[in-house]
Amino acid sequence: MNTKIAIALDFDRNLLKRRNSWLTKQNRRSSTLALVTRRLTYIHNINCERKPSE
Repeated sequence: MNTKIAIALDFDRNLLKRRNSWLTKQNRRSSTLALVTRRLTYIHNINCERKPSE
């Protein structure tokens, strides 16, 4: 019984490691996307604020 639990835990741990590395890759990709979008929205907002005053 205990060996089965140990094997299951080990399997879960390996799965988690693999999943975490995949998640960090995805997170890196999505965070750069988020940064770019934030910058674009910021620039867009500045441009929108500038137009009425001209």
